Amino acid sequence: MRVLLVVLLLLVGCAGCGGSGSALPAIGMTSGGGFEGTSQEWTIAPDGAWTWNRTDKIDGLKVWPPRSGRLTGAAFDEIRRLATDPDLGREMRLPHEKCDSSDGSYERLDVGINHYVAGWCDRTRKHIRRLRERIVALTIGPNTVS
Repeated sequence: MRVLLVVLLLLVGCAGCGGSGSALPAIGMTSGGGFEGTSQEWTIAPDGAWTWNRTDKIDGLKVWPPRSGRLTGAAFDEIRRLATDPDLGREMRLPHEKCDSSDGSYERLDVGINHYVAGWCDRTRKHIRRLRERIVALTIGPNTVS
């Protein structure tokens, strides 16, 4: 009986400890905007449900039909691994470098409680770039983003 109780306590206490049943942090990502003609937005819920919206501002306003889906299996595990990497959190909290130019697009990344807005003169932040690239590839595909 004691062994069963210990096993149950371990299972309940480790419900969010990893493995394919674990949730990922809520993720929000924008791309474009500002002076760019295209604005895109992704959201990924802790259960892997995602949505994508795109608006083009060239020659009038064109709103693309939204897309949605769910990350499962290896895709879910990959995004969770990238989003919970401590190095990503450190990169997101780094201060921006001094910059005299602000004409770039508005790009934001929210991962759980961490928020990052692109600095146009910042050095490459490889963990942020990698997560952004994989979100695109695993949701709408890299060939659909202009």
